[in-house]
Amino acid sequence: MTFYPNGLEAKNWKEESYPRHQKGTTQNGLEYGMSRNFSRYPLDFADLQATKYGDAYLQYSRSKLMNHMTALKMARDKADGVTVNVLEPGVIETKLLKRGGYSGGPVKDGSVAPVHLATSDELKDISGEYFNNRGKKIASSADSMNKDQQDRLWKMCEEICAKFGITF
Repeated sequence: MTFYPNGLEAKNWKEESYPRHQKGTTQNGLEYGMSRNFSRYPLDFADLQATKYGDAYLQYSRSKLMNHMTALKMARDKADGVTVNVLEPGVIETKLLKRGGYSGGPVKDGSVAPVHLATSDELKDISGEYFNNRGKKIASSADSMNKDQQDRLWKMCEEICAKFGITF
């Protein structure tokens, strides 16, 4: 079940945290931690929870694609000085990664790009871009950049939230 924590994450950020990041604050905007895995599997709008698929990697990949889509949609919709970008932090050692039998880099390595994006004067007006773990702009996938799919996912997120009494 990766849709709820990952697919709806941007909706929560937009309503809860966004007001604290209005232009004039010291932070440039949102650094969205992602995985490069997002481009491996296209989104199945008929099965956002990926219940038809037993492949946890597929579910994870699609949830990260949803992160990209909602972040890029938010960047398109915000013209008030708050920047929204997508960030690939790299493979960082986490409990989840260890539990899966994998290892990654130290957490301090994963903090380099987010700190750079949040504090860099040359990036303060850049929004709607995808950055690698070294803070360099890179291309995102065609699916994540598809505005119709972004809008469709956003609307579905609003509908799902409304079922739980959460309105925006």
